[in-house]
Amino acid sequence: MAYYPATSFVPQFFSDPGVPLAGGSISAQVAGSSTPTPMYLDGAGTSAGTSITLNARGEPQVSGNTVVIWLDSAITYKFILKDASAVSKWTIDSIAASIGLLGNSSNVALGDALVAVKQPYSGAVATTQHAKNTERISVRDFGAIGDGTTNDAAAFLAAGATGREVFVPYTSSGYNLGTTVIPVVSGQFFTGENQVLIKSQSTTACFLLQGYDYESGVRHFRFDMTGAGASSSAIRFDTSVNVVWRVRLDDLRFENCYAAIDQAAGPAYITDVICKDLSIIRPKGTQINFHLSRGSFKWERVNIDSVVDGASSTLVTYSLAKFVNYAGLELYKFDVAGQNGYKTQVYDAGAIGIEIDNTGAPGGTGFLWMDRVRVESSMGPGISIKGNNFFYGNMVETFSTLGDGIRFLNCTIGQGTNIYARGGKDQSGKLAGQNGIYLDTTTDFVLSSVAADSNDGAGILVATCSNIGMSAVKSANSGTYGYLESGTSSGNSVTEAHFVGNTTAPFSIINARISNAKNAGTRLADSASFYAHKNGTDQTGVLPTTFTLVTFGTAAISSTAYNTGTSRWTPPAGTYQISASLAITASVVSGSELTILIYKNGSAFYQADYYPGASSATSIGINRAVVANGIDYFEVYVYLAGAGNKTIGGAVLQSSFEGHPI
Repeated sequence: MAYYPATSFVPQFFSDPGVPLAGGSISAQVAGSSTPTPMYLDGAGTSAGTSITLNARGEPQVSGNTVVIWLDSAITYKFILKDASAVSKWTIDSIAASIGLLGNSSNVALGDALVAVKQPYSGAVATTQHAKNTERISVRDFGAIGDGTTNDAAAFLAAGATGREVFVPYTSSGYNLGTTVIPVVSGQFFTGENQVLIKSQSTTACFLLQGYDYESGVRHFRFDMTGAGASSSAIRFDTSVNVVWRVRLDDLRFENCYAAIDQAAGPAYITDVICKDLSIIRPKGTQINFHLSRGSFKWERVNIDSVVDGASSTLVTYSLAKFVNYAGLELYKFDVAGQNGYKTQVYDAGAIGIEIDNTGAPGGTGFLWMDRVRVESSMGPGISIKGNNFFYGNMVETFSTLGDGIRFLNCTIGQGTNIYARGGKDQSGKLAGQNGIYLDTTTDFVLSSVAADSNDGAGILVATCSNIGMSAVKSANSGTYGYLESGTSSGNSVTEAHFVGNTTAPFSIINARISNAKNAGTRLADSASFYAHKNGTDQTGVLPTTFTLVTFGTAAISSTAYNTGTSRWTPPAGTYQISASLAITASVVSGSELTILIYKNGSAFYQADYYPGASSATSIGINRAVVANGIDYFEVYVYLAGAGNKTIGGAVLQSSFEGHPI
């Protein structure tokens, strides 16, 4: 049985004139009958009898003590009030016990379970206040204080043990969780109000994500990890044993963290993860750090700021964001601010703004999407991308970095637009020869709207790469070249380029094609185009009926593809028009064959035959469209019949060799 007070205070009864009903009585019967039933003195069920006498003040009194009347929750009552002469003053029937049960919080069937609620909308159905209260679990329900000092970890653990979404109400001081780790299980969210503060001094993690099936996550908090261990993280994916997937992190701020969000060491991976609206300040280590993911891994609107405290900021000697071994990685509106200009400027190869390394990822995976990604003021490289197989970028930029701005190493297949790198050419402590956009051992990239400015080395460096195509390029104020090609590169091209203020030269290439380019507003010749002549020097002693190489030692239109020493032209891959004209000025025999040939890779490729009608100086020429694969080379030969050694005239207007893209 359960007993409850009929009133929360001692009742008082009055006579008709309004004076206390002294000497009267209140008696109880079972509702709808005349069967007496007892009343009680307390919650323990101490009987007060079926009738209680009223004292001089009209109050119930038992054994000389004024009392509050308690009732049995299982009984519906009828009450009868009588005066001192036993004359009935009134009778009230069918008093339900539920009236007194509203304050009972120890029995889930009582208290708020007795209050009905219904939404004021069509189709709404009635429920109880108890059911409504259980729709949301709050850490306050389990005793959390939220004064920023009291350890509230037990309340968080108890709330989390329900497996339900846990609501954390806002307090100005936040909640202190001490060194306790709070698990977040599958299908569960911890949701804060107004980015409520969470303080943690954990040596491992504050929140540990363990979701494996249904969506789970953490949202709307601010973390302060002051006092936490050097191996700690505010939020850690627990991949030590099992895969963690379908996680959502949203609207979070981190400060004083050795890591804001990271992944536990172990063999398992994460997949289908979205992290958005994250702000990170006062870092103490790599803030975002993941070593193994599969499937979708998306980051939206992320800001990492290591200079919020200016010169007093802790020196960054590590990558601020690091992603290793992934299947699909997407960065959108991802901003990183380093410390160049705030701390003593010394280049540090380890202080990378964003480090991405997919070397060794299985199955040729590695899709990387970068959209509106910016790294500024890095003390080391800005963005380092290594071993990626498929890159798609838009508005990717670095600014004022002491190391290389954007570097691709061992990457294949990429497409990007609006790629920009401004370096630290004029800054102390920079890496000597720091490059802007650096492609190293990379193939099959197409980049457009590419710009590099104020880099100590090359604005754009392409080293041992193939099939790198760039368009709408501007490279300015570099310490060496605007565009530099090195190593065993082939099949590379630059078009619609503007070079200005580069110290050494606009460009230096091996066999790349530079077309439609300008230097400081002056149009440059196509790098594949050339025009060569003999510069007034006759080629004498040409033996009759002998295939003889014709030499052209001066290039009037320069091209790195043409070698004046060998008189060979080795253009980038493409289609070209080749032409040559020669003046045979000595020992021409009427009717004898004069043949001019284009050689390709050391063998006759095309020829034109002439039979002069007179024994006098004559001109011969050839014109041919050719296809080159990037390593093909072309030369001019003659086969001149008739007695006597021949002479090929050296006048500029007489003999020449040229080639142009078509």
